[in-house]
Amino acid sequence: CLATENWQTSLTALFRNQHFDPYQVVASVSTQAAILRKFPVPFIQAKQIEQVVAFEAEQYIQTIPIEEVVLDYHILKTEDSSTRVLVAALPRVIVQNAIAQIEACEIYPSGIDLDISGLLYMTQTVPLPENDGGVILLDVRNDTCNVLVLFAGRIEEARAVRINANPEAATDLRATTALAMPLFRQEGMRRTEFITLGAKAQ
Repeated sequence: CLATENWQTSLTALFRNQHFDPYQVVASVSTQAAILRKFPVPFIQAKQIEQVVAFEAEQYIQTIPIEEVVLDYHILKTEDSSTRVLVAALPRVIVQNAIAQIEACEIYPSGIDLDISGLLYMTQTVPLPENDGGVILLDVRNDTCNVLVLFAGRIEEARAVRINANPEAATDLRATTALAMPLFRQEGMRRTEFITLGAKAQ
């Protein structure tokens, strides 16, 4: 938790004792704090997508003004004349607060990412099962479960599911996979493989 003084003291000591470079850091923010949306943009060139994605996102993100968020996107699929993107919008104030608290530890992150990105990075180093359906990656926390759905190596869905209504769900693999199954029915996937971080299989 960034808000605790003990956390900041421990992190500062860790970097000093281990001689870590305080500038070679990417910080992580909870996906629960972000707004995730999927939608098409009418371009396929990267430069054109970059120019219009914020404008296009405004019609899908209506709970906060677009100028008050930090926005990033991931290309899901490119077709003949359009591109489907997954957009993450994080309130600017959350980013600013996170950076301020980390810099108070004399650590200067070069970037801010969402914690669900760790699941995506994991796929680059851990062999995934080969099947004729999809793969779902779960990162189970005390009160949330990050869900990343891959099909044929492509991201099909990314969500942060709140599970604090049932505290036992955080250690019950069956409960968390039950939360994710509607995503597979929605995508029509024939077969599933589950890779889980932080959960205890029953």
